[in-house]
Amino acid sequence: MPFFTREHQIDMLLIYGEARKNRREARALYVQRFPEREHPSDKYFPWLENHLKHENENQNVNGFIISEEAEINTLAYIEADPTASTRHIENDIGVGRESARKILKKHGYKSFKYQIHHYLYEGDFIRRLEFCNWYLEEEQQQPLLKSQILFSDESRFTNLGMFNRNNTRYWATENHHLVREGRFQERFGINVWLGVIGTRIIGPIFFEEHLTADQYLAFLQNHIENFLENLPVRQYAQVFYQQDGAPAHNARIVTTYLNATFGDRWMGTNGPVRWPARSPDLTPLDFFYWGHIKEKVYRTKPQNIQDLRDRIIRAVNNITPVQMNNVLREFQERIHMCQEANGHRFENLIYG
Repeated sequence: MPFFTREHQIDMLLIYGEARKNRREARALYVQRFPEREHPSDKYFPWLENHLKHENENQNVNGFIISEEAEINTLAYIEADPTASTRHIENDIGVGRESARKILKKHGYKSFKYQIHHYLYEGDFIRRLEFCNWYLEEEQQQPLLKSQILFSDESRFTNLGMFNRNNTRYWATENHHLVREGRFQERFGINVWLGVIGTRIIGPIFFEEHLTADQYLAFLQNHIENFLENLPVRQYAQVFYQQDGAPAHNARIVTTYLNATFGDRWMGTNGPVRWPARSPDLTPLDFFYWGHIKEKVYRTKPQNIQDLRDRIIRAVNNITPVQMNNVLREFQERIHMCQEANGHRFENLIYG
């Protein structure tokens, strides 16, 4: 007897029922619907029904008795709507949630979450692909390129932590409009700039308010120039400065300064190397550092602004060279994945 997958067997049983258990009609209908598959004889349909009845008769899975009908109906339901929850299965076909989970687990089904990503506009794909192509071509001339980019970014830290409404749920048959109280009048926070080049970190540097163009220019002239002046001349000449598309970054006084300081070796929205907008999946600060730092900072609630500052500093100082090398390798891998995806999203492939 040929081997048929469970998915194919389910299709056969559904068609067998549709044909009112007329085996010849069921086979003809199955051949018509699935011409590319291997086809059973007409005798296989009643045999399959009988086989599954005995296989599942009084089947006990960790204390749950699951009938053949419940198993077939659950699998058929989830095949028709892969986004359905066990609550939907319970409400629509009467199979309990725990029984549904046991059935799905038995047949190799797993639950996967949607990944949340920045929305990408049509032009973003082209720009992302252009950047990836530029990087890979440039890397052929400069094999250490990934270690020569000074990645930079700003992030906001507050005492409220990383509250995520998607992870705070309640189950009910109707919306009770529950609320979670917070002491928003006691909110405090600070803006943080961080730079990363190779296995070196610049910062953290704190700003009480969001950066203006004048403040950002003064910051570059002080902190970045001081860093560059301490580099050997040869290494200084190889540094690429990267920034995203924040408004202060695109001010004329800032881009004029960057042109004078770095020449064609800086990346930005309007830079000589065009950094693609809405691409946190390509920025080490976004895909690793900020999340890692906030996880450490928010293990308990910060007591005051100085406590928040101290936690950020400790978290940054505890980042190891091994972690930083791993991030560089991941950055390079992400460039390849983005290119293979033609500039489209790819993080869903990383996280499954």
